[in-house]
Amino acid sequence: MSEEVRNNSNRLKILESQKFHDRIKRIFINSGFNITKSDYYSKGADIIANVDNKKIIIQCKCAQSDDKGGLNIDGLIDEYSKKAEREKAERAVLAISKYKIPPHYLSDEEKKEELFWIKWSSGMIKQ
Repeated sequence: MSEEVRNNSNRLKILESQKFHDRIKRIFINSGFNITKSDYYSKGADIIANVDNKKIIIQCKCAQSDDKGGLNIDGLIDEYSKKAEREKAERAVLAISKYKIPPHYLSDEEKKEELFWIKWSSGMIKQ
């Protein structure tokens, strides 16, 4: 594959991830949240939202169609629950697109009680 084709492919992947980030941001704005941070490129939470003196930190993860590896959901949950505590946030939200959710998260009753899941299709998220 030529360098130009590879660079164009990488730019498309970044654009797709940014689009997902912007959709998640819009969901929070449309739900009445004030966005105090929205930075796709920075380390840490992608979006910080506030409503009624409650802070929510949001991390967006969007897989690419050619990604071979999985997402370490256990690691992300651990990382962002600690971040929420450190940053005195009410909640940490992991917005995940195109990754397969491990079956034990969907069937384990203890996990279901620990986590709150919202599953939607891309058609349900308006631009």
